[in-house]
Amino acid sequence: MDSVEELYDAVSKVEWTEHFDSDQTFLVDYAGRMRGIDNTHFGALKVKDAIVDQFRAKGELRPNIAKQEPDVRINVFITKGRVRISLDLSGESLHKRGYRREGGMAPLKENLAAALLIRAGWPAMAAAGKPLMDPMCGSGTFLIEAAMMASDTAPGLITLALWFANVEATQCRACGVKFGMLQSYAEKQVKPLPLAKSMVTMASQKRYLNAVKT
Repeated sequence: MDSVEELYDAVSKVEWTEHFDSDQTFLVDYAGRMRGIDNTHFGALKVKDAIVDQFRAKGELRPNIAKQEPDVRINVFITKGRVRISLDLSGESLHKRGYRREGGMAPLKENLAAALLIRAGWPAMAAAGKPLMDPMCGSGTFLIEAAMMASDTAPGLITLALWFANVEATQCRACGVKFGMLQSYAEKQVKPLPLAKSMVTMASQKRYLNAVKT
């Protein structure tokens, strides 16, 4: 792999129409350098061109790029003249739980909030039925994470459901079956949360209410 043309040809050899449809959105994550490509943006652009050109050559509509929440994420990595092309089946980063619409002022990452709760001994406290108070909860990150821990809700369960819905619409049936089983198992682990007994919540500030999906 030594030129932009070779990269284009390599991407074109993948039957993209078998992996997603033209009405789905996609995003290319590109990493690596080679002759003719000095930045990741240009590399991602050439990969995108090869994909949409294939759809057009087959008489399909041109699929659109989505920088936020794409249906399909494609990873391209080049090193030492070799290219690796793959579909991202892991979805969003784990700190993006799926319940947040937007960040408030000075937002706290969900995984950091979870780590602090664990360090404070909250899982054992919740199991013992002890309360939790957060008088400066803002958009409620600590309280939401605490409720998820107390109910044994997997942190990626919401995003897994969204990802599984996208996989169902693609040709990756085997992936869909396996992840569907994983989702079903995770959902069965969730237990009812007796809020009145296990925690005391403080109302979030009104300006942050739209930050959380309900």
